[in-house]
Amino acid sequence: MTSPEIAVPTADEVIGWPVTVDVPTAGRCFGLGRDTSYDMARDGTFPTPVLRYGRSLRVTRTSLLSALGMPTGVIPAPGNALAKGQSSQVDGSASDHRSEARGSGIAA
Repeated sequence: MTSPEIAVPTADEVIGWPVTVDVPTAGRCFGLGRDTSYDMARDGTFPTPVLRYGRSLRVTRTSLLSALGMPTGVIPAPGNALAKGQSSQVDGSASDHRSEARGSGIAA
C-alpha cells in the first residue's frame, strides 16, 4: 500500500495561518506526514524550531516562512483588520471615541 499524497499548502495559505501551528500542520509544508513530523520534532531534526508548551508542540508561522524561503516581514494575524485589507486608523479617531465613552459613563 502506498502512502497518500500530502497536500502541501500554498504560500498564501501559510501566511493566513495563526501565529503558531501544530507539528503535523507545519510538517505539511515540507511534504511530511503526521507521524514523520512528530518523529522529527522529537529527534530534533524537524526543519524549523519546535516550541514545547506542556505536552503541546508548536511551530511559528514566521519560522515556517523563513525555512521555505518566503518573506517574513510584517504579517498581520488572521482576523486582523489589516489582514482583511482594511486600513488602520492612524488619525486617532478610535482613541477619541474611547475617551468620549469614558466621559459619558459608557464602558468602552
